[in-house]
Amino acid sequence: MEENNAKKEEPKKTLLDMNASWPLMFVYIGYLIGMFYVQKTTYTHLSSNINTYAYVFVSLIVGLLSSLLIYNLGKLVFASLAGYRVSYVYLLGFCFDHSGKKKRVTFDIADFFDLRLQFVPKDDDIKKKPTLIFVGGYVFSLIFIAIFLTLFFVLAFKHDGTSNATIGWGAFMAGIYGLIIPLYELMPFRQDSANDMYNLLVTRSEDDKTAFNIVKVNEKREFSGEDFLIPSFNDYCSYYKAQTLYYSYLNCLYSNELEKAVSVLDEMKRLNIYLPEEDHYLSASESIYLRYLIDDTAGADKLYLTMKGDDKKAVTSPKDLANYRTALLVLGNITSDKEGINSLINDYNKKIASLTKSNRVVKEDAFFKQAYEKLRTNKPNLNLKDLK
Repeated sequence: MEENNAKKEEPKKTLLDMNASWPLMFVYIGYLIGMFYVQKTTYTHLSSNINTYAYVFVSLIVGLLSSLLIYNLGKLVFASLAGYRVSYVYLLGFCFDHSGKKKRVTFDIADFFDLRLQFVPKDDDIKKKPTLIFVGGYVFSLIFIAIFLTLFFVLAFKHDGTSNATIGWGAFMAGIYGLIIPLYELMPFRQDSANDMYNLLVTRSEDDKTAFNIVKVNEKREFSGEDFLIPSFNDYCSYYKAQTLYYSYLNCLYSNELEKAVSVLDEMKRLNIYLPEEDHYLSASESIYLRYLIDDTAGADKLYLTMKGDDKKAVTSPKDLANYRTALLVLGNITSDKEGINSLINDYNKKIASLTKSNRVVKEDAFFKQAYEKLRTNKPNLNLKDLK
């Protein structure tokens, strides 16, 4: 991370830095409910023997699935044109991982409602331009609209009361329901995940495009075990640049530059408003780890106990490799949850065995074992066995 001798720019919160998920959820639900009542007005155009419940249900499901498929197909096509490939896909709890040389499929019930299509620049080229990825879905959505409008005009227009009219009106309503997908992606606000319009707005500068690529490459490398790319920007005051600070911190930690690591953590805290909500706990989590490392147990415990409930859960429910050491120390020192510790160790062993033995992985394995031995020494009442 480059040092900047000029006075640091203070973070300024804008509309783009506020999570609008909850209010927008009511917009989406309101849209779907409104379209349901609009669909009722089409009943008079249908065949007399049609089951109206089936008409509504089939239109809704076909519309949502078709729109989702076409929208993401557009992203796939345009991503390929821009020089990107699929890194992993989350669907109904399954993760289809294409990050490494071997393709893997895993399942986690906690991710059942998570739907993500993750792209990474080919050859990890962080200078590629991701803009086409964010517009591809919109372009293909026009194809989606054209398909359903064509079916409507061919089958339903001036054919009231026939089976064809039922199919045509069903296609029309499916198209209306399906527009919820591009509507979600068109909203220029931060939501639980960064949608395409938000990504367009926050990657306008060259540095932000590069930061986007660093984040995506490193997310892929988290899956495979490769060493992370380390950023170098003059400032980190934006959505993706702020996320890259975590990799700078880890690099300092692996190099045993603890003073510099603490400085980067402080910068992460300062720029916390730019980070996605699911990353807000990271600076506190690593601060807890560092406090345990220097035997400031009271300080670590106090910091954890003052965290929000969701952040506490994130600390003790690790998914990324670096999160396991803090989770282990919290479970041992605060909750004294031996069953939780054993479960965590089993998960950790599976995780570490699946990764490439890079410098990062070797370092994290050493940190985890060091944390475990510290826990055995400080908490003899837990009767922890030797770590295999």
